[in-house]
Amino acid sequence: MSAATSPTNILIRDETEADITAISEVTAAAFAQMEISNQTEHFIVEALRAAALTPPSAPPADRPRRRGGRGRGSPPRRRGRAAG
Repeated sequence: MSAATSPTNILIRDETEADITAISEVTAAAFAQMEISNQTEHFIVEALRAAALTPPSAPPADRPRRRGGRGRGSPPRRRGRAAG
């Protein structure tokens, strides 16, 4: 295995503003010849990046999520009464 392909030479880091254009160009080029592509993959990457910068809309994990009017740990209900 050459030094260029050795896993020990791979650097994984957060992207920077300087990377964004290159990432867009590489993504567009990677899908340019694919028949299944609508040539929108680089826009998808941009949308995912933008979504990651917005605050999450889900409640924090330490707060119960409500579904059907019940919080986690609530007993199942049948016809308006707690089952059990």
